Amino acid sequence: MVETETSLKVKCLRSNNGGEYIDGGFSEYCVAQGIRMEKTIPGTPQQNGVAERMNRTLNERARSMRLHAGLPKTFWADAVSTAAYLINRGPSVPMEFRLPDKLNAKSKICFFISYGDEKFGYRFWDEQNRKIIKSRNVIFNEQIMYKDRSTAVSDVTEMDQKKFEFVNLDELTKSTGQKGSKEDKENINSRVDLSTPVAEVCRSSRNIRPPQCYSPVLNYLLLTDGGECYDKALQNENSSKWDLALKDEMDSLLGNQTWELAELPVGKKALHNKWVYRIKNEHDGSKSYKARLVVKGFQEKDVIDYTEIFSPVMKMSTIRLVLGMVAAENLHLEQLDVKTTFLHGSGIEEINNLKKQLSKQFAMKDLGGAKQILGMRIIRDKTNGTLKLSQLKKEERDHMSKVPNASAIGNLMYVMVCTRLDIAHAVKVVSRFMSRSGKQHWEAIKWILRYLKGSLDTCLCFTGASLKLQGYVDADFASDIDSRKSTTGFVFTFGGTTISWASNLQKIVILSTTEAEYVATTEVGKEMIWLHGFLDELGKKQEMGILQSDSQSAIFLAKNSAFLSKSKHIQTKHHFICYLVEDKLVILEKICGSKNPPDMLTKGVTIEKLKLCATSIGLLA
Repeated sequence: MVETETSLKVKCLRSNNGGEYIDGGFSEYCVAQGIRMEKTIPGTPQQNGVAERMNRTLNERARSMRLHAGLPKTFWADAVSTAAYLINRGPSVPMEFRLPDKLNAKSKICFFISYGDEKFGYRFWDEQNRKIIKSRNVIFNEQIMYKDRSTAVSDVTEMDQKKFEFVNLDELTKSTGQKGSKEDKENINSRVDLSTPVAEVCRSSRNIRPPQCYSPVLNYLLLTDGGECYDKALQNENSSKWDLALKDEMDSLLGNQTWELAELPVGKKALHNKWVYRIKNEHDGSKSYKARLVVKGFQEKDVIDYTEIFSPVMKMSTIRLVLGMVAAENLHLEQLDVKTTFLHGSGIEEINNLKKQLSKQFAMKDLGGAKQILGMRIIRDKTNGTLKLSQLKKEERDHMSKVPNASAIGNLMYVMVCTRLDIAHAVKVVSRFMSRSGKQHWEAIKWILRYLKGSLDTCLCFTGASLKLQGYVDADFASDIDSRKSTTGFVFTFGGTTISWASNLQKIVILSTTEAEYVATTEVGKEMIWLHGFLDELGKKQEMGILQSDSQSAIFLAKNSAFLSKSKHIQTKHHFICYLVEDKLVILEKICGSKNPPDMLTKGVTIEKLKLCATSIGLLA
């Protein structure tokens, strides 16, 4: 019955160990139909929570209706049947709280386009679903034509009006009061794909004033659906500041010749864009208003629209490595607003010369000494020779405690990636349940927020101790209970303060703890090679890379390149560490497990162990 009504195949049936499911021909029937049977452990109804919850719902509804009606217990079966009948026809979560289709109206508004030719019936255009249908059960209204459809489908068009993505250039010109030349209008129309039928927008009688950013004198068409945000920004008490932010963004895009006007190729769909508004908190407590015009890249489909992507994003470990060198060498650190660029050098004159050279090619804004980058505060104390990198503020934590799960996890991830590696393991665990999060997951997120609130002063502290690069690696065998994959965690310190770290699941399923540590060591070896190369470019060449692990067996396996019976199944790429050790590019050393900092990145640890690990890598309060 289920397969007939839903057109879906039953693949798995979970039940308890009742005799009606085990004895008789039921199990043989499931085997013949290719249905996998799963049986729960006796005394554990939570393993079949969906069915048990429905049983409870049926019992509670049937009991309530029977007692309310005053029926005797002999009618319990009818009460349960009535409860099931109402549940099947009511809104539910799997149906996104929609009523079943059988309760919808059977008729729909369509437009006659032609006769059925060799088939009986008529052909109609379904405006709402954008498709042609055939039917013979029709009631014609010959007083309304397709061009007058707004009066017939007003309910439909009002629902879809906010999703409409095309701008009517004729109405736009009249409403703005600006008369463009005939030549300009022809240029604009030539860039719109007229081969695609475009439905007209059903507009109300009131006069709608579009944003000034749609001015036709720009000679282009913006497919923008950020109107609601724009209206809210202009109704705000700081509307003049948002207006300036919009103007600055458009001037920047036009001045840098961000786009070139071109005809839309046949069969191609233009990507839409939207305005994004943000209030940026500066290091001195002031606020700046930012508006950005962004393209909706998520509308593209992999392989169909693109095969590879590239985004030039700054790597956080690069920033931390440079700041660590500034603290160790006691260099001057200046910041200029060329979309946030940092300069450092051995003297003020060298920095000033570089500023002058950049000012000749870019619009520059000298912000003086660097105090903030990408939301991270830079606190410099030249007297004690320290440079601190902090990120958390009390008001930010208060704001995060009010946002939904996904937004809170996104903020926590950014904090974890930038400065707070002590929450890496906890954030990694809660992020696995973003798509199907529950109350217990939100409670876990709030525990992380409470921990951050109690450690607001914790930050990365760079000192002038040394310029030595040190690496630590650890792995937790089969830590993911769903995929049974192991976790890799590593930390790199520069001058005693961490500059690079990660806590990730390994890409393959591992068979032993030794193999998990061995694979983790290979992955960390690649990061060490990159850090060595970057330091060489900065003129701070490292003699040898020291990598410490708490697994003696993994160290022995890396130093012995011979194929052993228990390691011959390991993929070739994971033997890269043997080459690094043989060429003395990496030196593996043993470290006591209780003193290995990446322990806090791979598993849950006690608060004492967490403080010990954080302190040993420069994460200080």
